[in-house]
Amino acid sequence: MKPASGGPLSGVRVVVTRAKEQSVELSAMLEGAGAKVVSVPAIETVLPEDTSGIDRGIENLSSYDYAVFTSANSVRFLLLRMAELGRGLEGLRRLRIVAVGPKTAQALEKNGLKADVVPDEFVAEGTVSALSREGVGGRKFLYPRAETAREVLPDALRKAGAVVDVAVAYRTIAPKGLDGIIKDALAGDMPTVITFTSSSTVRNFLDAAAKAGAAGKALSGAAIVCIGPVTAKTAEDAGLKVSIIPREYTAESMFSAIIDYFKGEK
Repeated sequence: MKPASGGPLSGVRVVVTRAKEQSVELSAMLEGAGAKVVSVPAIETVLPEDTSGIDRGIENLSSYDYAVFTSANSVRFLLLRMAELGRGLEGLRRLRIVAVGPKTAQALEKNGLKADVVPDEFVAEGTVSALSREGVGGRKFLYPRAETAREVLPDALRKAGAVVDVAVAYRTIAPKGLDGIIKDALAGDMPTVITFTSSSTVRNFLDAAAKAGAAGKALSGAAIVCIGPVTAKTAEDAGLKVSIIPREYTAESMFSAIIDYFKGEK
């Protein structure tokens, strides 16, 4: 998408720290509004070093009642590992599938799976609330997730009487040479906006910026955007002042919040 000359974000320089394969949509929307997008992918998602947990979950799919997906990555990496093990989708299709957020539901649909439960709130607390209405006592859940994630969802489900098997489906790492990427990206004008879409993007960006000796330049005067309260807390705990948190935890809502922010400045 070509930048819109004189668009609402004309002259705004936005650093996008999302993983390369997930940043296309947000970057296209920003460029369409006239922004100059600087891609600095601060995370890379890969399979866990130890796949034994997710492998057990796949081998025992017939024992579960529910599968809970909290991100498109959890869908992507569970299905990737299933394919590597030569397993089809039949076992998943017989489960009741929970998708946290519309993007997760879309990722399921693209792979021929349908979400039975999509909570109104795109966070763990909203998922627990939606599932509590179904009655989960005695039900068994497979929860494929990132290597590091909050325990809110599995703990709450267990308190409600469910059996939850947490299986590490993927992990996030800092891309090689991230400090050099940041140094090159900041060689020109200072960023107007820096977007963070997970706690890992915050931590990795700040660590690499410090190594590159560019932390002060990167953060001086930039509006910090965090996709949700968990990411915002990580940023604030690291000493950042968060200017923008979208109403919904999606790329579209983040884009709209950035537009609204700059409208308010004019």
